[in-house]
Amino acid sequence: MPAISEGQVADLTLFQPNETWTYDASSNRSLSHNTPFDGYRFTGKPLGVICKSQIHLS
Repeated sequence: MPAISEGQVADLTLFQPNETWTYDASSNRSLSHNTPFDGYRFTGKPLGVICKSQIHLS
């Protein structure tokens, strides 16, 4: 079972489970812009990650 302990390394995902948002292919950072999700509404949004003491926000 994964655990967070003081003094130990942890990689974390920051996630807002109740936020509703619409995917927009024009704001996609990928080199490939073809996606079946363009215009699709999602509930739950990843906000970023903390990995090796670095914060990466989306």
